[in-house]
Amino acid sequence: MAKKRWIRSPEKKPKPQVPATEKELIEQQCNDFINKELKPKFIKQRNEDYQ
Repeated sequence: MAKKRWIRSPEKKPKPQVPATEKELIEQQCNDFINKELKPKFIKQRNEDYQ
């Protein structure tokens, strides 16, 4: 049975950071899409006689 040995792994490169302004723009576009497209299709109003 072969012995396991410790091997030094190479350093990981840091992930690039997304600018805050771009995050805000994407979030605004997603919220607009949700409010204009998805909510009218999938969220229905309750009946008036529902209790």
